[in-house]
Amino acid sequence: MLENWIEINSVDAAMLGIGNDDIVEVTTPVGMRIAKAKVREGIAQGVIAFAQSFGHWWSGAQTYDVGKVSFRGSAKRGAGVQLNPVMAVERGYHNPTDPVGENASFSHTPARLRKLESTHLPTM
Repeated sequence: MLENWIEINSVDAAMLGIGNDDIVEVTTPVGMRIAKAKVREGIAQGVIAFAQSFGHWWSGAQTYDVGKVSFRGSAKRGAGVQLNPVMAVERGYHNPTDPVGENASFSHTPARLRKLESTHLPTM
């Protein structure tokens, strides 16, 4: 099954006692999520990263009906962790963008990362 993870720099990972596939908790001012960790050299110190488009809880993950047509959900669409709900938004806009690259402006969200004692992801 496809999955995503929280990527962390090896120096930060060593300071926090985090290794590959450890279960970690990401906490931001807006919420918390739990995922597996991956230690990566290409991630800057003090930064975490994650692949988006995982952990859908509705679109494509649940079966739903439109009129008389039923669309069957897929567990693959629901796999992984969706971190968008814990990303900070600016000035109340639902989809803030960075004025230069016009990408989603999630890069400024302060977050804390900690290793959990659990060896398994919780089921959602």
